[in-house]
Amino acid sequence: HFGQLLLAASWLEDQSQEDEAQAQIALFDEFLLPWCGRFLGKVEAHATTGFYRTLALMTRDAIQAMRDELAEYEQDDEAGDEDA
Repeated sequence: HFGQLLLAASWLEDQSQEDEAQAQIALFDEFLLPWCGRFLGKVEAHATTGFYRTLALMTRDAIQAMRDELAEYEQDDEAGDEDA
């Protein structure tokens, strides 16, 4: 399921229209972020190889970078609404 949620986030990002950005924000805030830290922490803790530990760390960083980018979009969108 986790991989499918990341794939959905990637697809929404590729669409890069305002309604898709809002859908991506909802996907992150309602589905990915509430439990991804716990999930990736368990992957790191129970991984028997460095590959999966590294994959969990990289995934955590990528998710945070994507959400930070969405936060910038939200700020820009709010600033644009104030100017209108």
